Amino acid sequence: MATKKTDKVSKAKAVKKPTIYASCIYGGALKSGYSIIQASHEHPEIIFEQLKKYYGCDIKGRFCKSTNSIETILEIIEKDLEDKKDAKSDILYKESVTDIIKVIKKATDAKKCTTMGVYEKEIDKENEKESEESDDNEAESETVFKNVENKTAKKNKKTDDDDEDDNNNLKKEVKKEVTKKDTKSKEKELEEKSKNKKETKETKETKDKVTKNSKVSKKFL
Repeated sequence: MATKKTDKVSKAKAVKKPTIYASCIYGGALKSGYSIIQASHEHPEIIFEQLKKYYGCDIKGRFCKSTNSIETILEIIEKDLEDKKDAKSDILYKESVTDIIKVIKKATDAKKCTTMGVYEKEIDKENEKESEESDDNEAESETVFKNVENKTAKKNKKTDDDDEDDNNNLKKEVKKEVTKKDTKSKEKELEEKSKNKKETKETKETKDKVTKNSKVSKKFL
């Protein structure tokens, strides 16, 4: 029972440590080679946005998170960068960003740092490039579409002309067939008339012959 009470007391005493941010901001209107180093409870991106008003939108930054106290972090930074600190400022240091980040990681016990304003510009440039490429592709697609449309129009025109030629040829063939049929019909009609005329003649001759024979017979009687 005593052990359980002790565990409860230990858990009650175990207070979550606040997150501290150590940051390095550089570039923009800041002096070349200089960086602003800070340790605060406030998120570095808030400070970063505030500093843009004074040093411009081209500033960049990096920060690390830690559970170490602000005093501990600043003590290590000031000790390691003592000869790099600007005489007129408590937060301005003249040192390469790479070396400053090494010191900040040491002071915060962090294994990685987060960048601010670095990849945003690269993404904007990439988006701008993609937008330009998209416009080029769209223009190219429009040109290709127009070319295809023109070719299709020409092809359709040619097809229409071919269809018209085919219709004309078909009309000619029909007319030819009709003429041929009419000719045959007329020939047949003439042939029929000729045949009927011949038959009429033969019938008349036969009738005349019969009449003549009849007269001869009556004479002998």
